[in-house]
Amino acid sequence: MTSNEWKVAGTFVTGVSHEKQNIGCHDRFAYKYCNNVVSISIADGAGSAMHPAIGAEIASKQVNNTITKDFDWLFNAEGNDARHKITHAIRTIIGIHAKKYNSKMKDFATTLIFASIKENKFIAGHIGDGILACLENDGLKMISPPDNGEFINETYFITSKSYKSRFRIFKGYLDNITGFVLMTDGTCESLLDKQNKKIAPIVLTLFDWLDNYPMEEVNKALKENFENVIKRKTTDDCSIGLIKLTNHNLTITDNDLTNN
Repeated sequence: MTSNEWKVAGTFVTGVSHEKQNIGCHDRFAYKYCNNVVSISIADGAGSAMHPAIGAEIASKQVNNTITKDFDWLFNAEGNDARHKITHAIRTIIGIHAKKYNSKMKDFATTLIFASIKENKFIAGHIGDGILACLENDGLKMISPPDNGEFINETYFITSKSYKSRFRIFKGYLDNITGFVLMTDGTCESLLDKQNKKIAPIVLTLFDWLDNYPMEEVNKALKENFENVIKRKTTDDCSIGLIKLTNHNLTITDNDLTNN
């Protein structure tokens, strides 16, 4: 198995409230193929922050850079060591930008979700709201639900003081996992039943698109659907990331998912 067998797609669109205020999108989607590793990520910059889009851009890109460079070390490391390496790389660059803009770390506050694959292994992580899920035996399985505070509109960020305890990392073998989906909280308004933690079946159709169409066409279709349908059910920015092993059957048990 090589990274070329994996197909990725994603998009991010400006929410209705930001359009009305003439504010740009604070969500980001990024991906990277390198060193036989494929990695995707999404981030949602905090609306209360001064530079949310920059924070989301840094987090979504840097996590892919770190994991594609050091996948083997991260996979074999203890959970806390892997967590530290990933977050330290992101927070270091945010710190550099904070000095550049004469700002504070919290001014770049952002959530982050990612999934990375090499051969038959995966590393995934999540801090904040939004969800991380996988495609298993042609069904959708929640790996990491939204992490909100005391109130539903509160969450945690890579820049939060509590980031060490809130940053979730998952490592394991693919077995029958054939894909991952990442969604920010705006997208969850349309594609997640939060009470029952059930993901909308339409997400299976999105995975089918990757089986049947070139990635460029899937990205275009995602953008159109998010602009015309998904974001109309919320005022928030919306983003999604998908990664799928196309036309390949694999098999997982609950014990194969480790949350270190």
